[in-house]
Amino acid sequence: MYAPDFKSAQFSLSLDNPFQLTPPREQAFFSTQQYKAHANKVLNEEVDVVQSTTDKMQQAADDVKSAYAEKVHQGASFFSLLNSELMLVKKSVFVTVFASLATLAISAICWLLLNAILGAVLYDYGLSLIFILSILFTINTLVTFMCFKLAKTALKHTSFDSLINTASTVLTQDNTSSHQKP
Repeated sequence: MYAPDFKSAQFSLSLDNPFQLTPPREQAFFSTQQYKAHANKVLNEEVDVVQSTTDKMQQAADDVKSAYAEKVHQGASFFSLLNSELMLVKKSVFVTVFASLATLAISAICWLLLNAILGAVLYDYGLSLIFILSILFTINTLVTFMCFKLAKTALKHTSFDSLINTASTVLTQDNTSSHQKP
């Protein structure tokens, strides 16, 4: 049986219990070369643990940065979508107003000419002026009512409903996706 020289032995801390008074034989080093090799091994393991912890922290920081960048891009695309909806509403309002003004000017002139011609034709047939004026008034009232209904229908297409619906849809989707469990 071999009896080691415990006076020259050097011990490392027990990984199981650092307060263990008599470490196991595999943790006792009887020559300085074995101790240096074990010390280098333990040091390399500690460096690897620190590096892996640093790598994990770096990965977590990169994940947070990419999530933030994704939210920034999502917000930018949301504002781009809202901007395009606003531009669409603005252009449709301008087109409707200018087209309505041009149509009003042309139709007013044409309508006055049509009324004058119709009144002259009815007067040539020998109808009384009161009867001619009542016929023209009735026709003008009916045409005005039809134009009012047409303008009311066109106004529905130039409202902010599409913009409000788009914003509420995007905000609702954003809120539900942020409250879901990962």
